[in-house]
Amino acid sequence: MKKDYYELLGVNKGAGKDELQAAFRKLALKYHPDRNKEAGAEDKFKEISEAYAVLSDEEKRRTYDQHGHAGFQGYSQQDFYRNVDFRDLFSQMGVDSDSPFSSLFDFFGGGFGNKDSDTGRDRQTSIDVTLEEVAFGTEKKVKITREILCKACRGEGYKGKSDVKSCQRCNGRGRVQSSRSIGFGNFVTVAMCPSCRGQGMAIINPCPNCRGGGKQALSEDFELTIPSGIESGKYIRYGGLGDEGLDGNGDLYVMVRVLPNKYFTREGDNIVYKLMLDYPDLVLGKSMDVPMLAGKRKVSVAAGTLAGERLVVRGEGIRSYRGRKGDYIIEIGLNVPKNLSWEERKLIEDLRKLKEKGRK
Repeated sequence: MKKDYYELLGVNKGAGKDELQAAFRKLALKYHPDRNKEAGAEDKFKEISEAYAVLSDEEKRRTYDQHGHAGFQGYSQQDFYRNVDFRDLFSQMGVDSDSPFSSLFDFFGGGFGNKDSDTGRDRQTSIDVTLEEVAFGTEKKVKITREILCKACRGEGYKGKSDVKSCQRCNGRGRVQSSRSIGFGNFVTVAMCPSCRGQGMAIINPCPNCRGGGKQALSEDFELTIPSGIESGKYIRYGGLGDEGLDGNGDLYVMVRVLPNKYFTREGDNIVYKLMLDYPDLVLGKSMDVPMLAGKRKVSVAAGTLAGERLVVRGEGIRSYRGRKGDYIIEIGLNVPKNLSWEERKLIEDLRKLKEKGRK
């Protein structure tokens, strides 16, 4: 069983971003595999990194607070670390992200994978849909805040060549080399310069529109297609709707949450409706209107039907993404009254006497 994320980081539920970051830094320095060679340190490091990745992201933290670990069913490791920049954190801590243990960060977001690419980051959000919308598919308008390239400097962070100079840290090469002793030799790594991000240039006169960042935050409304048959907790990928980048856009990942329905429950692509009937209705049979996904329909319950039996209406359930439609299932239940009127009690007692007499 997974441990509580707040407990892993040693913070309370009201912890702010600075407190979360301070707690993570302290634990990361303690358990980072470059520094801690004890058994279990690597696993502990991954646990606290996952906890920080979730709690430092507003949307994921909201999901965790509402649903706990169950809210992340179907998550991959990349899903947990998407949109979290570990590069700057570890750089500030003096930990070399290009160490022999860099494979630990292959699944981290924030640049530990494709280091030389300026592709925009992926974005993640969630959306609530009704069971009826899942049954037939729907369109949903969603407001997404993402980063776009600054229109003034086209994402460069500066307007002209006179606004930049050669990066002093890498001497304009865009890459830096580091060496460390391992055993009987040296381990040499070449990595993108963290100061200029591989550009080889340092901005001395940043673009006033984006302050040298090259990007701006923009909130936009998108009309998203939610396919029929989607299950709660699953993700839909919308290509190119993430942050903009010089080398292409990231993607948008939307987690679908299916809201509870007051009439129906879901079993795969089938819809189940619990129909509660009185004893006389089961004995004598009855016709009545029942709610369905698309309005109401009259159904007949045959005389002698038992509680617990299921009546099946073929093809009236959820349409799956493969095109097949599930069934509408009516599950029969028996109403057992707790409070009876004098007349009702008298009739039931007479019925019991009559049945006992028939057994003699």
